[in-house]
Amino acid sequence: MFKRIVPGIAFAMACAVGVAPATPIGLFQLQHSVVQPGGEPLGQILSMAQDSDGFLWLTTHNGGLLRFDGQQAVAPYAGPLASFPAPMAILLGPRGESRDMWVGHRRNGITHIVDGVVTHYEGGAFPPGTAFAIKRDRAGIVWAMTTGGVARFVDGAWQGLPSSFGWAKPHPENMVIDAATGDVYVQDAEQGALVSRGGQAPFKAVPRTELDHAAAGLPAGVPWTLSQEDDGQARMTSDGALWFSPTEGIDRFTWADGPVRGTPAVHEHMSYADGLSGGQVMDVLEDREGNVWLATDKGLDRFRRPHFTPLVFDRPLGRPIITPMPDGSLWITSNRRPPLRYAEGRLTAMDALGDGISSVTPMADGSVLVAGLGGVRRWHGGAVQAVAVPAALAHVGTRFKQVIEDGGGGWWVTAATFGLYHVEHGAWTRVNGTAGFPDETPALMRRLPDATIGFAYGSGRFLAYANGRAHAIPGMAEVGVGAPLAWLIEPDGMWVGGTHGLARIAHGAAHAVRAAGGTPYRDVSGIARDTAGAVWLYHHDGVDRIGGGSPVHIAVGEGIGENPAGAYTPSSLMVDAAGKVWVAGGDAVAWIDPAHVVLNTVRPSVKVDALVADQAVRAAAAGEVIPALTRTLRIDYTAPMLRWPERSRFEYQLSGVDEGWQQADTRRSAYYTNLAPGRYAFRVRAFNEDGVGSAQDTVYHFRIAPAWYQTYTFLACVGLLAIAAAWLAYRYRVRALTRRLRIRMDERERIARDLHDTLLQGFQGLVLRFQAIERHVADAKVKAMIDKALTRADAALVEGRETVALLRDSAEAQGSRNLAAALAGIGVERADLSAASFRVTAHGRPRELAADVFTNAVAIAREAVLNALQHAAAPSVAIEVGYGRRTFSLRIVDNGRGFDPAAERHGHWGLLGMRERARAAGGALVIEAVAGGGTAVSFRCKAPRAYL
Repeated sequence: MFKRIVPGIAFAMACAVGVAPATPIGLFQLQHSVVQPGGEPLGQILSMAQDSDGFLWLTTHNGGLLRFDGQQAVAPYAGPLASFPAPMAILLGPRGESRDMWVGHRRNGITHIVDGVVTHYEGGAFPPGTAFAIKRDRAGIVWAMTTGGVARFVDGAWQGLPSSFGWAKPHPENMVIDAATGDVYVQDAEQGALVSRGGQAPFKAVPRTELDHAAAGLPAGVPWTLSQEDDGQARMTSDGALWFSPTEGIDRFTWADGPVRGTPAVHEHMSYADGLSGGQVMDVLEDREGNVWLATDKGLDRFRRPHFTPLVFDRPLGRPIITPMPDGSLWITSNRRPPLRYAEGRLTAMDALGDGISSVTPMADGSVLVAGLGGVRRWHGGAVQAVAVPAALAHVGTRFKQVIEDGGGGWWVTAATFGLYHVEHGAWTRVNGTAGFPDETPALMRRLPDATIGFAYGSGRFLAYANGRAHAIPGMAEVGVGAPLAWLIEPDGMWVGGTHGLARIAHGAAHAVRAAGGTPYRDVSGIARDTAGAVWLYHHDGVDRIGGGSPVHIAVGEGIGENPAGAYTPSSLMVDAAGKVWVAGGDAVAWIDPAHVVLNTVRPSVKVDALVADQAVRAAAAGEVIPALTRTLRIDYTAPMLRWPERSRFEYQLSGVDEGWQQADTRRSAYYTNLAPGRYAFRVRAFNEDGVGSAQDTVYHFRIAPAWYQTYTFLACVGLLAIAAAWLAYRYRVRALTRRLRIRMDERERIARDLHDTLLQGFQGLVLRFQAIERHVADAKVKAMIDKALTRADAALVEGRETVALLRDSAEAQGSRNLAAALAGIGVERADLSAASFRVTAHGRPRELAADVFTNAVAIAREAVLNALQHAAAPSVAIEVGYGRRTFSLRIVDNGRGFDPAAERHGHWGLLGMRERARAAGGALVIEAVAGGGTAVSFRCKAPRAYL
């Protein structure tokens, strides 16, 4: 008997955070499913509790203590509890937190788990036997009941029940703590029901009904009226229904109207034969999302209330058609059974009409015109009268699709493949191909605002019949919804739904209406406006409400069957006289009250459970450090979404890796490979079946450790070594260049010495000889020729000496790398040629120049100065050196006569030489005239090329 008793406080906790209470519906109108995580039944479940995060905790006979998120059942404490198997009962923390948990065992005492630390109590003051009930009273004291007695956890230790409570020789069977009053109830096998008021007063005998009332959570003033023949437990849920577990199956009791009072009016029973996972219900719990869970001797069952309340039929319908009647009732017809009339919550079969009815039309005279396998008949007050049809239509059967009155005493009839007929005074006229009608059967007919009849065709044409002829309806030529399936006519416009979209027609223009995300609607087979002004659509993915408040999407499966698009019913969605929205599809007919649309507003809270690094599972502790060189990383996360976990979805993002949010759908793991060492932040959030998202993202921080060669110290050492190597290479290169330059300069000096000591000296000797010869020549003509030759020889000697000076000066300047000194030396050596002023200025921080740039710059300056003094007769010459951050520049400016660079004489190579030197140095030479007279010679070279 005790095996089926669990803490009564669990119900109170669950309801305190649950969804808004709703009017109870029938047991078989709830969506029932046997839950098998991983595809395997859980076996016998002894007790259940829901923690403050929303997870269900289950004590099972075979699997131990399990945590269930709606999709996966895991055993987080399998290791610590391995030595204490067979959990029987569970008590969560004072606020329902799972970090503080008590677990009672079969013949193994009791275990306390706090933040993963396990403390086990057995023996001593804790009574022997199976701990089957654990409760917490209003003072925060934990009570435990075993088959051997009762104990309380006071001041960190278990103590036997004090004698002041007056419960002698206990034979415990059950314990309940009333959440409202704090009274502690116990059931004794010999003494009956006892109560300790407030958990402090001595126990005294009370009627058993008082204990059962407290255990069920019944409101005050509602008496316990069930039989006491069975010891099953009872739970009252937030919708006002009472669930009770007898010996077999589950009972559900509801009250007829208003708040619960007196004896329940409705009693329903479900058994193993009806689909329960087991024959005996061990526990009942309502979670915070409004689901009711049954723990049975073989598994776990969930009952959830769908957003649309389905009607319950004794057998499948087959393409149901719904037709609201003026009296507030609803007719439901199908091709498999006679029509059903739904009124005041009851279904009544109308067997006299037979089955196979495909069209139902309420007429202006109060009768109902039905058409189908039995032909066309008129129903009026229960009497049925046949309507004569042409012989050609005698076998139409269920291909009769729609009948509509024209307001003049006649009606229009569509019959698939047979055509469109107008009936007047009993005469049937086929109008296809006449009076402006096309030779095809319309898919829909509607009464237009001007009282004329509108016709919608599968080809996309929309016509109106007036004054004996059909004509196109303005603004409908470009509706663009594919084949029309639904057509809502309103005074100020119309809505058209089709196979490929939805359109709103107003003021003669059509406007496409799209679903969330901008995607077009598909297979819109029903459109209606409710009494609050919102428009409801039945489409491929379910039912949407647009306008009249916040948009609502209700998926197929929430009491809704498959969309009947293509069946060419007048409409699969209707609003009845009471304002309820009805849908019909598949084998289902269901309704919703637009004024009380209750969605799942519980925001899921995501928890990061574990990290799996190269197949090694690690707890997801804050700041976890992943080993170096990890190749694969899996991050496991979850969120308790119990109502419809198959339609939940997750999004996650790893900082520095994922560019945006990754859509994981229902997957509860994220996978990464070859992540670099460093710190990471993993963000994840969840959305329940109604699109309600987490209140905030869950952020989990972890770090991947670097290998020794990935550490900052190692990288810094490598960087220093690289810098040192570069410096050594640079030094080696400079020394090599210096050595090569020294060799080059030595060679220039040798050449200069050779030129001076041999060629020039020899040439000077020849000049002296010719001068001596000249003194002995008397012929004036010969003497003139010798003078001319000597003049040219003197010029050659001067040029030779200048060349030797250039070679020596370049060598000296190259050795010192002092550009300013080399340029100043040009002025000194030219002082004997001219009295012109000469100055050198430098701008910027002096930088050491590359050897070839230095040599060519000095040569260019020398040639430019020589030209200014000898050919331009310049009174002054200035040399400007610019050490720019991006460019090295050299500019020689004079104020002489100037010249035209394009008029360079053949055989004089000074200017050409300067240009060649500029190119050899990797720069450019520009020669230009200066305003007011003079010439400017500019040499420019980019910094990377010019500087060392």
